[in-house]
Amino acid sequence: MNTATQKLSPEYQNSFVHTPEVSLFVVEAGNPNNPSILFLHGYPDTHEVWICQMAALADSYHVITFDIRGMGQSSVPNPIEGSYRFPQLIDDIHAVIDATCGKEGKVHLVGHDWGSVIGWSFVLNSQHNPRLLSWTSMSGPDLRLMQHNVLTAWKTYKPTHILSSLSQFIRSFYVYTMFIPKLWELAFGRYGKPKKFSLMLIRSGIPQNDPSLPKTKEALWHRLKHGLNLYRQNVFRWLPLPEKGACNVPTQLIVLTKDDYIRPVCFLDLDQFVNQLTRVELAEKHWAQKSNPAAVTQIVQTFIKKQESH
Repeated sequence: MNTATQKLSPEYQNSFVHTPEVSLFVVEAGNPNNPSILFLHGYPDTHEVWICQMAALADSYHVITFDIRGMGQSSVPNPIEGSYRFPQLIDDIHAVIDATCGKEGKVHLVGHDWGSVIGWSFVLNSQHNPRLLSWTSMSGPDLRLMQHNVLTAWKTYKPTHILSSLSQFIRSFYVYTMFIPKLWELAFGRYGKPKKFSLMLIRSGIPQNDPSLPKTKEALWHRLKHGLNLYRQNVFRWLPLPEKGACNVPTQLIVLTKDDYIRPVCFLDLDQFVNQLTRVELAEKHWAQKSNPAAVTQIVQTFIKKQESH
């Protein structure tokens, strides 16, 4: 593995971290001697979704983010089949930590959406979580626990749990359509329009004039097509639940109470698997780091400061 670095601006550096499968586009800022924070983005985003938090924290921390394989400026693995499963995605996190913090380096990990989903697989595995100083999750559950919670909610016979489970099933309906062969590809070719997609993002928390909103059909499809593999290669792989108390990493769960996609039922009984769990509620929609960047930054920084003071 090697890196090739070039200066983007006085604040940021970009590099490509090369692994046997992909080249990962990495952005970092701040003094590497400071505590490191690694931000993981979701779908259909790129590293850019965390830029506000990185800018705010770069004076006090070494802040790092990267484009998940196949997204943004990171390369597409070849072959694609089997290359977006959790073991490969976890290896990418290790590669970025090694390249930016050293082989013995540790980071405070922060994830959103699929970045959070991937992060949970990292955190709930004792082989990997020693690389972490803390873990902050926003709008992305562990898939194993989510599937378990949504199904077992019906067995409680509690109306609130059953309604919450049903609500999550309905909100996740778009995911099931991704498994119909070629449906998304055909639908996009006929109906995919940047303005319609941008309106969906705006309704979910992206500011109206945000530069990340897709301007052309080509740019939109580039954002969508490879990330579909995250769903298609992971969602219906029924893996065993992690062990109780598997996570000893100090963990913060940011619950977005206005999130249109992820409901609280996804996080039931989380404290059975996480030994040091802090829950924080924020009245924002799915892309809270965009709609209220200062609040998300403060929540992340407050939690990390608490861990650093111990």
